[in-house]
Amino acid sequence: MNKKNPGFVLILAVLITAVMTIAVTTLINRALVFGRITSTLQKREQARLLALSGIQIALAQLAATSEQKNSDTKKTSPPGQSPPPEPIKSVPGLLKIINRWQQFNFTQESDNLDGSCQLYIASEQGKININALYDFKKKQFIKQGSFDGLKLCQFIGGRLSSFMTSNKFVEALKSALKEHTEPLQDITQLLTQTQFAAFKNNIFLEPNSNMALLDLFTAGTHTLVQPWFLSRSLCSVIEIPCIGELDIKKIENFLKTLQPKDMTPWSERWNTTVAPVYGKQWSALSPDVQILFNQKLETDAFSIISYGTFGGIVEKIYAIVYKQQGSRDKPGAYCIKKLYWI
Repeated sequence: MNKKNPGFVLILAVLITAVMTIAVTTLINRALVFGRITSTLQKREQARLLALSGIQIALAQLAATSEQKNSDTKKTSPPGQSPPPEPIKSVPGLLKIINRWQQFNFTQESDNLDGSCQLYIASEQGKININALYDFKKKQFIKQGSFDGLKLCQFIGGRLSSFMTSNKFVEALKSALKEHTEPLQDITQLLTQTQFAAFKNNIFLEPNSNMALLDLFTAGTHTLVQPWFLSRSLCSVIEIPCIGELDIKKIENFLKTLQPKDMTPWSERWNTTVAPVYGKQWSALSPDVQILFNQKLETDAFSIISYGTFGGIVEKIYAIVYKQQGSRDKPGAYCIKKLYWI
């Protein structure tokens, strides 16, 4: 005689329903999560593209100044001869774009997307070349004539008190440089020293910031810096206003009086050419700073910071670009040497 289990079917139906409910709920949750992830990835990719677009905008601006310089030299260069030195009148073109944060906004109506791009251009010749301060073979700071790399580092360290004391800065720098037998290829190599952890949040310059490790130092090939193209961080150390904060028209009036071939020492012409712009007399500058300035007005390397913003996501990129050798009829193009996602 068979026993009947009237509740068995009901229990089985409830179990099957529960399992199906869990499976469907899990599937829906995963679909929602994947949808959000996909949306975030798409926004991040758009932000990255906008950041890269900022680099291209900066390169176009630099190229425009080069083309202007080239057109100026064509008017004065006899056939078959090399162009003369870069005209002073072309420098304002650079001063209008360097050491200034530029904002570009894009809309769906005109650009087919809603986003923005923020960029900042600085001259590498406006930063202190760390390789020019230290002899990697002798393992000591360079001292030649009036130039004293150790004293300069001590002076800089004294202006970085918000990060570390002057002595700690010099010792940290000395320890970092001693580890290398060749000139540095990148300033971030200094971060191998734990003492430089104080700069971990100030490696790259940011809006509303006046100090960053890669804006103060560079690992280039030049020895002296350009007083007209001083970086924002170096201006902060010297305690003079950054050129990007000044009125271009005021600067242009003084640039008109300069001569491209003028090799007069800065001690004789600073007060009449640069001091009216920066508001600081030659005698007010530290002797350790006075020896830094290059007599020639030239620059061919730049750093570019670009922020791309899309859908609330910000992507940042840092590039160092160099100008390639051009010809009399065609200016050299700028090429990217280093690129960092930050």
